[in-house]
Amino acid sequence: MEFHAPRDSPATRRAKRQLLVRRATRDELSIVMYFGELRMEEITQLDKFTASPFRQEISLQRVDHEAGFTTLRVRIRELKRFTVFDIDEHTAEHWGRAMLEWAETQRQGAAK
Repeated sequence: MEFHAPRDSPATRRAKRQLLVRRATRDELSIVMYFGELRMEEITQLDKFTASPFRQEISLQRVDHEAGFTTLRVRIRELKRFTVFDIDEHTAEHWGRAMLEWAETQRQGAAK
């Protein structure tokens, strides 16, 4: 007589998919559970500040992925909502340059 584990119901499978990624952060190490596999990312906090005038909390983190590549994680917190971008160095450079150019035009406009 063989024992067969019962199959998950469609509702249980949907619930598992909704809980697909569960993060547990301790110090600067984040362990991500993904379909029963452990993936590890090493996260280093680079900067954290509050933006004006709407008081969003902005966090910049270096993320070293187990797959051997690094990204810049930009986390923006507005009250209870989070927006997270993981970007490569080319995108970070382009984005940073655009922001610097915009800030310079604002300073020049205020000087007139």
